[in-house]
Amino acid sequence: MGLQYQAVQWNRQKRLYDSVLAAGVGGFLVLFLGVTKALHPTITDEILLMRATSCAAFLLLHFVLSVGPLCRLNPRFLPLLYNRRHAGVTMAFLGLAHGVLAMATYHAGGDLNPLLSVFLSERFTGPLSTLPFQPFGFVALAIILLMAATSHDFWLANLTAPVWKTLHMLVYLAYALLVVHVTFGVLQAETHPALAIATGLGLTTVTGLHLAAAFKERPLDVPAEAASRRSVTDRTHTASPPPRSAITPGLARGPAVCGTDHVLVEVCAVADIPEKRARIVCLSGERVAIFKYDGRISAVSNVCQHQNGPLGEGKILDGCITCPWHGYQYLPDTGASPPPFREQVPTFNVQVSGGRVYVDPRPNRPGGAGGTCAGRGGGICHAPPGQGACRTAGNARTAMNDDFYVGWMDQAPPGHARLARRFALGVLGVAVLLGAAIAGAQRLIGVAYFEWGHVREFTGVLHADPYPHLVLPGGETEASGKAAWLAAPLVAPYKFGVGRTDIEPFDGQAVTLRATRIRRDGHLLLELEPGSIQPATLSIPAEIAEPVVVSLGRHVFQGEIVDSKCWMGVMNPGVLTPHRACAVRCISGGVPPMLLVRRAGRPPLNLLLVSPDDQPVNDQVLDLVAEPVEVTGDVVRQGELLTLRCDPASIRRRPP
Repeated sequence: MGLQYQAVQWNRQKRLYDSVLAAGVGGFLVLFLGVTKALHPTITDEILLMRATSCAAFLLLHFVLSVGPLCRLNPRFLPLLYNRRHAGVTMAFLGLAHGVLAMATYHAGGDLNPLLSVFLSERFTGPLSTLPFQPFGFVALAIILLMAATSHDFWLANLTAPVWKTLHMLVYLAYALLVVHVTFGVLQAETHPALAIATGLGLTTVTGLHLAAAFKERPLDVPAEAASRRSVTDRTHTASPPPRSAITPGLARGPAVCGTDHVLVEVCAVADIPEKRARIVCLSGERVAIFKYDGRISAVSNVCQHQNGPLGEGKILDGCITCPWHGYQYLPDTGASPPPFREQVPTFNVQVSGGRVYVDPRPNRPGGAGGTCAGRGGGICHAPPGQGACRTAGNARTAMNDDFYVGWMDQAPPGHARLARRFALGVLGVAVLLGAAIAGAQRLIGVAYFEWGHVREFTGVLHADPYPHLVLPGGETEASGKAAWLAAPLVAPYKFGVGRTDIEPFDGQAVTLRATRIRRDGHLLLELEPGSIQPATLSIPAEIAEPVVVSLGRHVFQGEIVDSKCWMGVMNPGVLTPHRACAVRCISGGVPPMLLVRRAGRPPLNLLLVSPDDQPVNDQVLDLVAEPVEVTGDVVRQGELLTLRCDPASIRRRPP
């Protein structure tokens, strides 16, 4: 509790917790990055970092969501709950890193604003497999960042506890959105069963823990009124308390007569309540904590005003109810925090008779005077001289001796500490195993290269049709001794193709230009440096200057439409659902669309798509990108360029 906001002072508990947290996240990232780079040395750095941060954030979210129900099942997990916001903020930063990388990689540099691109690039075209998955991730990240930004107690105090709690309950919506994001993104592309099993186990663990906690807590929400009626039936007498004269002395105080409009509910026996502890009952749909201390009985709302912690699971220390979550304290007779603090919880009138406790289910005004019925117990807070708070160093030692824990302790009780150590070792072990396993399960990354930052000079013959490309001499063939030639399609920087107006003045001529190489499986694509095309002197064979068109027959292919730039190596792997939005932006910006036909045991077949009259088909295939399709068309070799002439309207989707 505090009167002003200041920098958090890390105690021994926080330092240990943060050290384990940093070790777990750091170990996961190092292993994931190392194993992936060892198995797939050609993966691009942005894709590698994007995958590493997203996996770490998603796994950490599972930990954050598991802490709450673990504490409900076993209070010795409370040290994790007290420091949980550190894990949540760490998870938010990892998610933000992934989001920024994804935005810069897949959406920036195109013909559409990146924020709009997230929502407009992927279109739902009917099959469930085409459900756009990136908007789900975007909304989930926005929720998580909002929660991280409001995690400080400043926002809790100014938003009020109910609003703050409602806001932070959105974490479950964020988790559901992320499950959809992963299912329709990664799991449709990376089909290794280990990834699907890991996602399923995570969902099962989070759901199972919450159901188990709910099942354990369910009896607490059985109305005491109903329990009282059942108990009365068993004992064959009414639930109304005996006359005032039968009330056990010292356990209640208040007027001698209870008004007839006050209906009291029998909730438990005095002997059922541990000393300086509480019995939790449900009255009128609200949990009420009934404390016994120093020969007195008091009933207060079970909900702490800080973060809705369970006051009934706390303990009375120096006359104050102390919440087990973060140590907030309240005077049991008034429900008010000791001066100078201002938090208040509602109280309930209690009456004791014949060793039984009766409670008026109607709450009193928080911090107000007692009601007209036999009143609350007379607990008094004995604060040390000059201090408003009820806790002292002696309280902490006393609490530790009976295994009671609140977060401000410098050292957890032995039982809590043992469980925390074992859990920490388990978390570190799981982080190590998952980092290696998930990295090793990746399949799609191929041998492709983008020589980013390394601009070379190339001399060849420039052609504008059907897509701008440069025909390069490639040495002599062994069979004929003649010069071999290689066709390299041209693209512009970022997500754009080369404009025809830049190419047509040099169409069919020898030129020298500067470009960055992009290559895969013996194929070459060049990212042209704008304004670098210059005329050159080169001996050009007639068949290169005027390309001969050779038909290779009509064929039916099953494959995937990709953008040639990313598939060739700029964004390795650059295929399937995760790359769909980026491919749409690239093709929309003029990058040549390509049909990728995978062949078992052989390199894939790459066919540039054109219309039957040899024109670009970029706009016509945008809704078909990154989907399994069947294409019927004529394979044509134009000089050194291989194309597939087809009618875009005839392309058929195939089941995934």
